[in-house]
Amino acid sequence: MSHHSHQAASFTHTQKALHWTVVALLLLQYLFFDGMGRPLREKIETGIATFSFTVVAHIVIGVTVLVLAVWRIRLRMTHGAPTAPGSEPGWARTLARISLILMYVMLIGLPIGGMIGWFTSSEAIAGLHALGTNVLLALILLHVGAVLVHQFIWKTGLLSRMI
Repeated sequence: MSHHSHQAASFTHTQKALHWTVVALLLLQYLFFDGMGRPLREKIETGIATFSFTVVAHIVIGVTVLVLAVWRIRLRMTHGAPTAPGSEPGWARTLARISLILMYVMLIGLPIGGMIGWFTSSEAIAGLHALGTNVLLALILLHVGAVLVHQFIWKTGLLSRMI
C-alpha cells in the first residue's frame, strides 16, 4: 500500500492521532449512536426524516470517519508505514495485509453506504450497512487480537509503533 521508499520504525504523530481518533469515534458510534433502525423505518413509513441527536451524531461521526480514513490512506501512501516485524510468520503478515485492506474498505464503504441508505430510504442498503458494521467489528477484534499476540506472545513490541 505504501509508495514511499523509507520505512520508519513507527508511524508519524499524525498517523497515530488519526488512528486513535478513529478508534474513539468508532467506540462512540457502536456504544451510543447505533440506533438508526427505528428512525429509518419511520422515515420510510412516513416520508419524513427525523433528525434527532442520535441520527445527527451518527451521520456526523460516519462522515468524519470517512474523511479521516481517506486522510490515513493518503498519509500511508506518502509517508509509508513500518515494516512488519521480522519474526512475524508469513501467514500472519498476509492476514494482516488482507485485514488492513478490508478495514479501510469498511471505514470508507460504511459511511457511504449508510448515507445512501438513509437519504434514499433504502432498507436493503441500510441492511448491508448493518451487516458491514458487524464485519468491521470482527476485523477490529482480529486487529486487537493480533496486536495482543504480537505484544504478549511473540514479544515484538509492535504496539509501541502506534503509541
